[in-house]
Amino acid sequence: MGFKPVSIVALVFVVTAFLFSVIALASPYWHTGSGEAHNGLWKVCSFYGACGNYTEVNSWVNWTRFFMFAEMFLLLAAAIMVGLAFAGENKVLGMIAVICMLLGGGCGMVAMALYTDKRSALGNWGWAYGLGWAAWLLAWIAAGLSAKSTMDL
Repeated sequence: MGFKPVSIVALVFVVTAFLFSVIALASPYWHTGSGEAHNGLWKVCSFYGACGNYTEVNSWVNWTRFFMFAEMFLLLAAAIMVGLAFAGENKVLGMIAVICMLLGGGCGMVAMALYTDKRSALGNWGWAYGLGWAAWLLAWIAAGLSAKSTMDL
């Protein structure tokens, strides 16, 4: 039968959420400091432009990484399932995709809340931090659109 417009929008939103999650996870621009100094979940860069990996991190950083990875993998699975569900008009696969989007978005929300709680005194959020917030919001919007589209199958 083909994709319905709401299915296509849901697929675009979940793929965008996945890409935002990947970029945010990999980028060292979660927090910016004076000059060119910035850091992320994996690297810290000085205002001289030199970057290096963290030698040791607090447990909250590892938990933030864990929840960001969980979000990323759940959104990847959801994107694949959304495409398969709507191409084959499979309601069960569509609902599993919705659950993956909700869980993935929830993991992203936990990761972002944890990072915000621990780093809020420092301020100066970077663009990758913003992508992290946008990823889970887009995932939940995609879940709503997918649920609507799945119920219409």
